[in-house]
Amino acid sequence: MSALSSVARATLRHPPGRVQGNGLTVTVFGCTGFIGRYVCAELGEKGHTIVVPYRGDVSEVNHIRVMADLGNTANVAFSARDPESVRYAVKGSDVVVNLIGKHYQTKHLLPWWINYTYDDVHVHAAETIAKVCAEEKISRLIHVSSILAKPNSPSIWAASKYRGEVAVRKAFPKANIVRLGAIYGPEDRFLNWIADRMQIGGVPLVDNGEAVLQPAFVNDVATALYAMIIDEYMTGQTFELVGDEEYTAKELADYVFDATKHAPNLINLPLSVARLIGKFCEQFPDPRFTADWATRLGLNQVKTSSLPGFRELDIEPAKMEKEAPNFLLKYNRAGHFQEVSGYH
Repeated sequence: MSALSSVARATLRHPPGRVQGNGLTVTVFGCTGFIGRYVCAELGEKGHTIVVPYRGDVSEVNHIRVMADLGNTANVAFSARDPESVRYAVKGSDVVVNLIGKHYQTKHLLPWWINYTYDDVHVHAAETIAKVCAEEKISRLIHVSSILAKPNSPSIWAASKYRGEVAVRKAFPKANIVRLGAIYGPEDRFLNWIADRMQIGGVPLVDNGEAVLQPAFVNDVATALYAMIIDEYMTGQTFELVGDEEYTAKELADYVFDATKHAPNLINLPLSVARLIGKFCEQFPDPRFTADWATRLGLNQVKTSSLPGFRELDIEPAKMEKEAPNFLLKYNRAGHFQEVSGYH
């Protein structure tokens, strides 16, 4: 046991006063999302200044302020439909990262509830950011897309991701494009989504859960994006970030049941039935399932080419079996008490 206190050990790892004012200034669109908060944590820990574009109330981004040293975050209200507000958010930045995305279209039976479609977010907003970055002569732009991005994808979400890539490349040819597969982590819509379905009656599988995925850990994705941010010579490339291991959707569901000590309860659905259920669910605000989501559940999310990935960025992808139990533990019927003998 070290003679140093836990506070002293933490101080040695992260000494105070590490910021000398010579780091990068990075604008992170989508900073409040699942991946965005991890990217901001990487930037803040390394002493960089983070510009935090936000919609809604400023209190929604307060958690990012503590990720960096005092004064090293700047909150900027913006609208993706207002190029001048985007310009204000990127002006003076060294690097801009676009993580903005939607898992569902904010449509509703009531027409005045309609807000953003997939194209509004993945194409038009991405194009606006890229054009403004080019006009402001921003050195580098990193645009985050999907491994499913294909021009003729059966998923309208995935097809819009492809159109977004094309728009960004046209407006900012030297942009780095990052295609992500399935991402897992404490706040994900992936393993947590499976566990949530498990608790309310059963986990739906589309066409026997035969789709193949290569899940990646969110910390690894954030580390990879940080590596691109700090490398001034890395421009105009396309990356595919996926994990090493391949799993079918059924194997992943079985893994969640096993990790949480629940009896398997899988519901196999033909795609047509799954889409019908999704069509009903998507009529409500903040849907947990949509018709297009059902389509994506049946698509393979694996590396599709020889494009660079984690290892070209000197990152060894984490093992899901090592990281996932840390946040799936909350779904155990008895919580952590199932993992220990006696009370402590």
